Amino acid sequence: MLALLVGLFSMAQPDGLARDFEKLSAKERARIAKQEQDAAGKDPEYQAVMEAAEALFQGGQYEASMEKFKEARTMRPYNVYPKVKIQDLQALILKRDAEEAAATRPEPTIKPAPTVEPSMEVTPVPLKVEPEIRVVAQPVRARPTPVEPIGAERGKHHPRKCRCSPSP
Repeated sequence: MLALLVGLFSMAQPDGLARDFEKLSAKERARIAKQEQDAAGKDPEYQAVMEAAEALFQGGQYEASMEKFKEARTMRPYNVYPKVKIQDLQALILKRDAEEAAATRPEPTIKPAPTVEPSMEVTPVPLKVEPEIRVVAQPVRARPTPVEPIGAERGKHHPRKCRCSPSP
C-alpha cells in the first residue's frame, strides 16, 4: 500500500493532482480517493498542517490559511479537501477585497445648480444666424454643333431659302 502511495505521489504535479488522474475511470479514482482519505487520517504531519490551516481560517487570517492549505496540498496531492479549501479561500479573499475597495471609494457628490440672485439676472441675447450660402457648380454644356438640313450638300445653295450666289 505504501508503494502505491509513493508511486502516486511521484506522478503528482507540483500544483495539484497527478497528470494521469483524469484518464482513470471513475471507479479507479474513487478507489484512490478512499485510500488517500484513509492514509491522510493516519498521517500526523498532514493532520497538524490541516489543523493549523483551519485555525488560521477561523481567525480570519485568510492568506496565511491558504498558504497552509497549499502546503497540505503538496503533502497529499490526491486529497481533495485542501484543493477545495484553497478555491474557497481565493473566492473569499476576492470578495473581501472588493468590499473593502467599495467601502473606501468616496461617494460621488452631486453639486446643486447655482442659484441666480435677482440682481444677477441674465438676459438672453438673440443670436444672429447668417444664412448659409452654397455655391453649386453647374455642369458645363458643350455648344451644339450646327446641323445642316437633310439632303443639303456642302457648297450648294438653296435657291428659295437663301440669297447666295447662283450656281453655275
